[in-house]
Amino acid sequence: WDMAETKGGGPFKALLDVDVLVNCIYLTTKIPAFLTREMIEGDKKLGVFVDVSCDTSNPNNPFPFYNQGTTLDKPILPITGLKTPLDVVAIDHLPSLIPLESSINYTKALTPYIKQLIDKDALVTQPVWKDAGDLMVAKMKEAGL
Repeated sequence: WDMAETKGGGPFKALLDVDVLVNCIYLTTKIPAFLTREMIEGDKKLGVFVDVSCDTSNPNNPFPFYNQGTTLDKPILPITGLKTPLDVVAIDHLPSLIPLESSINYTKALTPYIKQLIDKDALVTQPVWKDAGDLMVAKMKEAGL
């Protein structure tokens, strides 16, 4: 699922029909819940929810059925009182579990964009740099800068 599938707003009953759900959205504004406590209390296939975003204290959290993170020592938070079990994994530094692999993959993904900066006009001609610049300007305006 991506922005196209979620743009209409939740909740999304179809998310209950998967075994594992991984949330990794970039949340900046209030959106309707993707799943609610009431929804997970009923019949569901969903057994594991991995929250890479870790928006546990964010008032805009689209998964309001839990409000605490987990740790490497205690990675599972069982949600109790449900008809069928649901385990939450919300380790705020989950990518650090595989730092070498993460670094290698990040470098491979980022290097082509860094190489674009050789072109002095890249900030206006290359979409990724233009988008980043536009976002920076918008955020600076929001901050009154």
